[in-house]
Formats: sequence, structure tokens, C-alpha cells
Amino acid sequence: MYGSLKKLYLEFSREEKRKLFLLLVVVVITALLQVIGVASIFPFIAVATDPTSIDSNQYLSLLKTFLMVNEREFIIILGGLVLLSLILTNTFLVFSQWRTSKFLATTVHNLTNKMFRRYLYENYEFHLQRNSAELIKNLTSEVGRVVNGGIMSSVNIISGSITTLFILILLILVNPYIAMSVCGVLGGTYALVYWAIRVKMAWVGVETTRLMTERMKCYSEALGGVKELSVLGREKLYIDNFLKVSEKIVKYKVYSTAVMDLPRYLIEVISFGGIISITIYLVAIQGDTKTALPMIALYGLAAYRLMPALQSIFKSFATLKHDMAAVDLFYDDLKMGERPLLKIDGSKDTNHTPCKFKKSLCLKNINYKYFGASKHAVKQLTLQIKAKTSVGIVGSSGSGKSTLVDIILGLLEPQQGELIIDGKRLTTEGMRAWQNNIGYVPQVIFLADSSIRENIAFGIPSNQIDQRLVEVAAKTAELHDFIVNELDGGYAAIVGERGVRLSGGQRQRIGIARALYYNPDVLILDEATSALDSPTEQSIIDSVYKLAHEKTIVMIAHRLTTIKACDEIVIMERGVIVDQGEYEELTKSSESFRKLLLKQNIK
Repeated sequence: MYGSLKKLYLEFSREEKRKLFLLLVVVVITALLQVIGVASIFPFIAVATDPTSIDSNQYLSLLKTFLMVNEREFIIILGGLVLLSLILTNTFLVFSQWRTSKFLATTVHNLTNKMFRRYLYENYEFHLQRNSAELIKNLTSEVGRVVNGGIMSSVNIISGSITTLFILILLILVNPYIAMSVCGVLGGTYALVYWAIRVKMAWVGVETTRLMTERMKCYSEALGGVKELSVLGREKLYIDNFLKVSEKIVKYKVYSTAVMDLPRYLIEVISFGGIISITIYLVAIQGDTKTALPMIALYGLAAYRLMPALQSIFKSFATLKHDMAAVDLFYDDLKMGERPLLKIDGSKDTNHTPCKFKKSLCLKNINYKYFGASKHAVKQLTLQIKAKTSVGIVGSSGSGKSTLVDIILGLLEPQQGELIIDGKRLTTEGMRAWQNNIGYVPQVIFLADSSIRENIAFGIPSNQIDQRLVEVAAKTAELHDFIVNELDGGYAAIVGERGVRLSGGQRQRIGIARALYYNPDVLILDEATSALDSPTEQSIIDSVYKLAHEKTIVMIAHRLTTIKACDEIVIMERGVIVDQGEYEELTKSSESFRKLLLKQNIK
């Protein structure tokens, strides 16, 4: 547990460590002030009940002489000082609470930002292995558990321990036997309860983390597929799954809260029972009524301060056990195989400086196998694509077409082989420049719930969007007339979540316009029209072919008729290229191509 917290602390920036240190200083000062407030009540009650004790106490006598006042005035002044100390203590407690709240909010913000950057800048393979619902859950809830349950629980343990230690020292100075009894009974009760629940709390924390991921997946899948669920009338499955998971989360939350609060009520009985016992001991047994009242006041106020401190220590230890699963998860995701965080200046994301591409792209002896897969998705693949030509890639499902395209896009890094651009090997350092020269159109176009203009210039701050480039791209995608003539608001029209207010063909054209915004040399379409009806698909393909010999076009196609005009067609089977050539040539010479034509009833 402590090893995980130490590793997490080492990930803090210098500024975050400084703020944490300042918070600890505030905590220590608060603890000292609380003890001063408790200690100040003892002499005041003693003097108020027996004014003659002023002269018998050398410190009080010196203070009275210095102030040059009588006994009555001295008691009033002493009472004022006690009240002032309590006011100052509680004022500082408010300040401490404000500093703590500010630290919590700032740390959650910083760690969430750090994790969000980590997720966004991670490679594509990472996102293939992780569920987006889990990542969203980590950002929205687990970071809060890390800060509140991990970091702040540690701070509260330190704070409570210091307060408890100082109060116990004070009580020992007054009466060591009673002080040690208080320490043994109260501390022992909390220690016993913690020992009994520590293993169960750790298990509950792990289960809660797992169940919160399941609940987030349920939200994400149900709301993402709400249209299909409504049509099929199958909402009940997700409602039932949600209820089952949520009921377990509630059960564990009730258990955790009850266990954390349980000792407080037990300790209250013990504490006030102890005060009554002390009173009986001092008054009934020793018959010392003058000493009894100050002692009772002291132990009463000490208990008032001590019980919250002990409860804070216990609750923080229990919370640490419960939330340690979140701390470990956060640290593991932050480190991810010891890869350092990418320190990328966000302002450079829109700096589209493409690399030169004039001759050819060559994939040489490429091997790629997905994580956990037994077979290669592509193996020993070699392919040359000449600049300003159109290449169609076809093959049955699972033949490796999309993997090949993802390697060209730089999303997947092959385990063997290399990409060569104009005779130069493409390195990791040059990947961003290569990607800046690619326009990519996937099968499913993601559209944000914003304007047409912002969706075409996707990912670019609104105040940095070049309207001229937006319109040029829209015209090339044959979308401009529709936007201007049929949409209220034109380029400022809102498309709705995932573009629900647009047809499939219009969404695909926005995708093409987005790909063309920076006028790239290479245009890649990954089955970008396979979900459309034939007339719409043909219309969009015609728009794409108008760019032929102006740009390099790489196209994965479901329908073979859409790649008929390509300069070259590549046929893939089980991760290898089995044939390539022009359409008419392949219909005569390639058995594999003829089988694909036969499946689609193309003669």
C-alpha cells in the first residue's frame, strides 16, 4: 500500500510536491493550535473555581503582576485570551479546510489532465486493447478516488496523528495514568476494528472498481445503440444489467460507509463514559472538588478534539484500503510499460507540416500480429504504391486489408519490416510529418455535436479555422451546394450528436471534406462507402475519382465495382498479397479475383 503511494508521489511535479508540503505545514500548525486551545481551558477553569490558585502558580502570578490588575480583572482577561485562542484555532481550521479543498480540486484537475493526455497520445494499439468506457470511468471517477482516497487519506492520517500525539502529551503532563488509559482504550478500539475489516475493505475496493467499469460500459453501449434497442424492443437487457451492477455498488458503498462510521458511536460512549468515570474518581473517591472541575473541562475538551482526530485516522486507513485499487490502476496506466509521458505542446497539433511525397511509398517485408493473436494479420508483405496513382485493396473479411491501411497510416507499428517514402525509411520521429500528408476517410465517420464548419476542420480551435480551406474541401467533396442551399445556417448549422440530422451520404461527404481540409497528397478510404446504397456510393466514388492523378488514392472497397477505375488492384488473402494488377487484367488472369467477382454476381 505504502509502496504504491510512494510511486504515485514520485510522479508529482515539483509544483505539486511544493503544494503538498505547504498543505502538510498548515496541517501541523492546525494541530498545534488545537492543542493550545485545549490546554488554555485548564488554567482558566482552575482560576475561575479557585481565584487563590493564581498566586500559587508562578506563571499566572507573573502574568497578573505584569498586567497590574486585580484577581477579578485577571480572570476576565484570562477568559478573553481563552476565547481568543479558540477563535484563532477555529479560524485557522477554516483556512486549513479551504487549503485542503483547493489542493484536492487542483490535484484532481492536474492528474485528470495528465491521464487524459496519456490516453489521447497513446498509440492506436493501446485503444484496440482497452474499452473506451473503462477509460472514461478512470477519468471521471477513479482519479477522484486516487486523490481523495489515496493522497488526502494519507494527509489526514498525518494530520490526525499529529493532533492525537500533541493532545496525548498534554494529557500525560496533567495526569499520565489517565492519559495512558485514554490512549489504550480509544486507540485500541480503533485498531481492533481496523484489523477486523482491513481485508474485506481491500476486496470491496477492487470489486467496486470492476463494477464501476461494468456500469460505465452499460451506459456507453445502451446510449450508443439506443436507436437499435428501441426498434428491437430490447432495452430490458441493459436495464437489468444496470440494476444488477448498480445494486452491488450500492451494497458495497453502504458497507464501506457503515464500517467507517461504526467506531465513532462506540468511541463516543467510551469517551463520555470515561469522563463520567474520571469525575466519580476525583469527586467521590479523592473528594477533590476544586481539582475535579478543571480536570473534567480539560478531558471534555480533549475528547472533543481527540475523537475527530482518531476517527479521521481510522477512516483514512479504511479508505486507503478501499481505494488502493484505484491508486494502483492509475499508476499502472500512467506508466504503461515505463513509456514516458509524451510532452507535446498542444499548440503544435495544428501545425500541419507534411513530409515530401513525390515518387513512391514502399512497404517492405512487413509483419504484424495483434496483441494476444496466434497468427499474423499481415506477413512478409511487400507493396509499392507510386505517387499520384489510385490503388484498390480487396479481399475477404479478415484478409488483412484494414491492418495494411493502419500500418500505412502509422497507427500500427509493424514488428518487422519498414515503410519507405521516396527512398527514405520512415522513422518514429518522422511519422507525424507523414501523417500530416494523409487524408483518411473511415467507414464510420465520427461527427461531433457542433457545426458543419467545425466538423470539417475537426480538432482545430474555432478561432483558428480557415473558412476558405473549409469551403474548398466541401466543394471538392461536392458538399458545398447542399450546405449553402439546404441547411439553415449554412456552415454554422449544427449536425447533432454523431450527425443524426444528416443522411449517410452527407456524413461520408463531410468525412471526405475533413480529409481534404489541408489538401494532403495521399487520400486513404477504408471501406468508406460500404454502408451506403449503390447510387449514393457511386456518387461519392465519382467525386473521389475526380482527384485521381492529382493525389495518391488508396481505397479498401467492399463492392468491387467501386475500384474498377483504379490504376492497380491488390488482392489479399490471410495477410498476404496473392495478386495485383489492373481490373481487366485480373478478371482474366487471377482465380482469386474471379472468386470475389462471383460472390458479388459481377460478370
